[in-house]
Amino acid sequence: MQSAKETIESIIKKMPNNATYEDILYEIYVQQNIDIGLDQLKKGQLISEEMALKRLGKWLD
Repeated sequence: MQSAKETIESIIKKMPNNATYEDILYEIYVQQNIDIGLDQLKKGQLISEEMALKRLGKWLD
């Protein structure tokens, strides 16, 4: 697994030369949340589909 610094370096290398600070920060934010989700998955910290739909239903009403 890459360190945070290595991950950020990889993200920046993949970005176009005209990327803004906002673009870079967004990509880092997205990757951070993906990593958090994958870590929760490995730890078995999941919710059922039924519970997910119930939570989404509150937002969508």
